Amino acid sequence: MEDRKTNEDGDGSIRKPTEEEWEANKGNISLFYSYQNLPFTEVLKVMEKLGFVATERMYKDKLNKWKMGKNASRQDWLAFARLYQCRTAGTSETSIQIYNKIRRIQDLKKYLKSHDEQEDAFFAEAIAS
Repeated sequence: MEDRKTNEDGDGSIRKPTEEEWEANKGNISLFYSYQNLPFTEVLKVMEKLGFVATERMYKDKLNKWKMGKNASRQDWLAFARLYQCRTAGTSETSIQIYNKIRRIQDLKKYLKSHDEQEDAFFAEAIAS
């Protein structure tokens, strides 16, 4: 027999939530994950307390499908670099909000260093795109 609170079947395995259940909980998941910036594992715990249970893999698949993330992609950083080039002529500080986080030029430089990208080449690519 299924336990409605935990979505567990009688054998202890977790039942896959329906699309309707995912959509009904999407707002809370977005609130906790993207806007309150809770760690992924905390989101799972909070949602379980609210009666919604899914595996880590199920959550990750759904977050990808919803394009809900926390880390800026290369395309996000290229857009930031273009914006930075346009704005630096008149201002000294440029920032942009990506996935509910304020990103600055220092963050871009950190990204480039961690991905072994050359700053000049990256900015040239950003301008060309």
